[in-house]
Amino acid sequence: MQDWRKDIDRLYSLYYTNKNTKATLQIQVLNEVTKICKHFNVPPPTVRVTQGRAGRYRYHDQVLTVTSQSTMTPISVIVHETAHHITRRLYSPRRPHGKEFKRVLWQIIRFYYEMPTEYEWEREYRSVKKFLLRRIQKYIKKDLLPIKEADNG
Repeated sequence: MQDWRKDIDRLYSLYYTNKNTKATLQIQVLNEVTKICKHFNVPPPTVRVTQGRAGRYRYHDQVLTVTSQSTMTPISVIVHETAHHITRRLYSPRRPHGKEFKRVLWQIIRFYYEMPTEYEWEREYRSVKKFLLRRIQKYIKKDLLPIKEADNG
């Protein structure tokens, strides 16, 4: 197991708060993006931290932008935007949330999270959410994804 995956709780619930400087936040985001890109043998994009939207990826100049919102920037936004970058590098897709993007996002989620069910689905676009939840159901049916049992004690 890779060193950075030892602390899966930190990765899955990674939030950046206002007490961090913009430069520190940018370095933290770039580190997470680089880990994912390295797994796919894709160079990381330029990372910027700004005010405004939760995140976006610009295809034409390969810039991944996340916000330094007043409360937090969840790791799911970073994962989603990194999926855009990897999809762009591997497939040059025509639709931003098309089939290639959905497949890449699913691969990233399986790589990045111990349990794919830990991804923050409520933040996802409807068509993407539907696709990914179907994938999880297939894994559960095939017993490839362990189900956390309730504590009876």
